[in-house]
Amino acid sequence: MTRWFAIASVALIATGVTLFTTGRSASNQLPPTGALQPPVAAAQPAESLDGTWELVSVIEDGKALPLDIVKQTMIKDARIVIKGPTVALIRPDGKIRTLAFVTDSKASPKTVDVAGEMRVGGKGIYMRDGDVLMICTRGSDTETRPTVMASLSGSDTFLMTFRRVDAAPVQPPVAQYKPPAPVAFPAEDGIRKTLIGTWGHQTDEQIVKVTFNSDGTFGLLRTYKKGFKKVFDQEDRTSGTWRLKDGEVTLSVIASTNRENIGQVYSYRISSINDTEVIYIETISGQRRVEWKLR
Repeated sequence: MTRWFAIASVALIATGVTLFTTGRSASNQLPPTGALQPPVAAAQPAESLDGTWELVSVIEDGKALPLDIVKQTMIKDARIVIKGPTVALIRPDGKIRTLAFVTDSKASPKTVDVAGEMRVGGKGIYMRDGDVLMICTRGSDTETRPTVMASLSGSDTFLMTFRRVDAAPVQPPVAQYKPPAPVAFPAEDGIRKTLIGTWGHQTDEQIVKVTFNSDGTFGLLRTYKKGFKKVFDQEDRTSGTWRLKDGEVTLSVIASTNRENIGQVYSYRISSINDTEVIYIETISGQRRVEWKLR
């Protein structure tokens, strides 16, 4: 075996020398530059996520978020429609919300940025396997994005799993909410005059602003600082009527982006009030809340 291998090697080397010598005698020019370059693969099109995707599961800070809650408070049918650099969803009140949806399929891991109308929503990563799409993103305004496809307790991340479905594009809603009609009611001392205006408070998760109008109507805006709701919901709007009697403020909800709030009645007893601060005691729970005058 060794002998035959040696003979074959010598023959191969001799053949190569002969070919090289023959080539130089036939022409003293080198081959064209391109002839020595490896073939270049054709450019691959960017990965497309266009289509309708149905939310299968949400894990926020290591805990599963029930899909019923998602449908009731954030995404009506738990479906999103991705089209190019945008993603559209239907809120529980039937209105369409469109967000910027920017992906980079060349990054490792692949990245996605979701942004609302007024601010950045979340920085995340994504992974697609056929008809399954997973997105892991931060819920708060931060420069960093997740590095692993997981949502652990205390990580301020949430992991969404979607499944591609065949569905018609999101259609505009037929009906829209109308603002509540002004309701007149008698004033009560100087408390009512002081209460008229915009008040607010905030927690680690949200900012709440409520405006008491002189015609007996109110408007409440709730925005979120982090989590799933910040990216896909961002804000809740509620409106209705209010009245003051015997130091107790009663709010009657007529319209809300959160359907469960419609028709609800909330009452708060005023513990103290001045031009800059009001302290409420919630009638049912007895919880104390402080609001500051914004304007």
